[in-house]
Parts: sequence; structure tokens; C-alpha cells
Amino acid sequence: MKPIARDRRGEPTDDIYAAMDGVVRYVNTHSGESNYGRYIIVEHPDQTPAVYTLYAHLARIAPGINAGTTVRRGQTLATMGRSASGGGIPKDRAHLHFEIGVWMTREFEAWYAKKGFGNPNRHGIWSGMNLCGIDPLDVMAQWRDGHLDDLHNYFADMKPAVRLRIATLRRPDFIDRYPSFLQGEPPVGLLGGWEIECNETGLPFRWRPLSQLEIVGMKPNEVRILDADAGLLRHQRARKLVHMRRGKPEVGTDLRTILQQLFRID
Repeated sequence: MKPIARDRRGEPTDDIYAAMDGVVRYVNTHSGESNYGRYIIVEHPDQTPAVYTLYAHLARIAPGINAGTTVRRGQTLATMGRSASGGGIPKDRAHLHFEIGVWMTREFEAWYAKKGFGNPNRHGIWSGMNLCGIDPLDVMAQWRDGHLDDLHNYFADMKPAVRLRIATLRRPDFIDRYPSFLQGEPPVGLLGGWEIECNETGLPFRWRPLSQLEIVGMKPNEVRILDADAGLLRHQRARKLVHMRRGKPEVGTDLRTILQQLFRID
């Protein structure tokens, strides 16, 4: 989102407001420690699912905005800016980076340590690597035009770009935090795995538990792509969710990362 107002030096002066009622979960005040620069994450427990909103590249954080602060829709959070690691963003490209999404796992630190990135994780579970978003412009356009009553309906109407099955006994904390994504009854007896539908960014928005009989022939932690919508996947060419091998769809690098975070697989 571009600035509307600038000062004499050409710096943006726009106030940044909370999109919905919520609770501030994280405030990063050190611009050089993230590609987001200074950023704020607000979680919205009253929404179904309880999405987060993220506000990044900020110049200043408003007084009183700290982790744990309850905020109301329209409350001032910060001032638009151009902060980012590596010296910041050029003045003429100053903007607000805004996200709506969900976070993947409470066990993010273990995943991060295993990857061996070489730099410490300074942001805990609120690292950008642990976040997965939807198209905020689409959400806002539908809301403005009266086509969207709530976020629950938005996710319910979402079309899958990828449908997969994974053989696992694991129940990720993700599904406990976002129970509205769960469909169907748990199987009688031992859990066999999950059938999961993901949107074009890889967000796993629809889950169905599988019985042991439904994963017969699959190895532990094996993932099988059941369907892939080439049209939807083209909307997010930068996201590598699926690749073709010998005419069959296989898990791409970005989808593999999401599954590693959710299920602690290799």
C-alpha cells in the first residue's frame, strides 16, 4: 500500500490502523533484523479462523503498542515507513506490507535449528518463515463490495490448488489452533494420516483425518499428491508447491517446507 501523505523530506506520514479487533502478539522494533523491517503482528481471536494481520516496513511504532496489548479496529498502530534489513527501502518505494494469514507451528524453533541457516531466529514463532497468508486485496475487495460476511465463509469457499495425503500418526498443533479447517469425524481406532487441501500459497485450509485402512500401501510420512490445479498454481509462480516428474505431480520445495513444519518430517 503506497503512502498518501509525505513530509518535506519525502518520508511517508500515513498512520497505520488495526484492520480488526485483536491482540498484539509481536512487535519488532529493530529494522535491521528482518526483511520486514519494523513490524507488528496482531492476532484476531474473535475471527474464525483466528487469523493474524501483519504490518511491516514501519517507520515508528505508536506509543503503548506492545505484545499483549488489546487493540480495536481502526486504532493507530504505527506510521508507514520503509524500514528493512540491508539499509532499508528507497524513499520513492516506501509502502506498507500488509498480510492476513495463519501461522504454522509452535515447534518452529526446532525446525529452524534443524535447517542450519547460520543465523539465530530472533522472532520466535512470529518469524516470516512460520507465516502463511491469503490475498489481502481479494479479502478487502469482497468485504467492501458486500460479498463477504466473515472470514469463515472466505475460507469455506476457497478452492484447492493442491490436494494431498500424508501417512502419519501426528496431529499438528495447527489443527488445534484452527479447528474450523477440520472436516469429518476422527476415525475409529488409530489415526492413519490426513487428506489436506492447500490454496495456491500453500496454506492448508481443509483437513480430513484418515483411518489406517485409507493409507494402506503408504510408508510412514509418505506424501502423495492427489490433485493439482495448474491454473491456480500459475497465480503464484514464485511458490513451488508441485513439480512434475515422469508425468506425475510430486511435492515441490515450498510445499515440502510447510509439511516439514507441520509434521516434523525430513
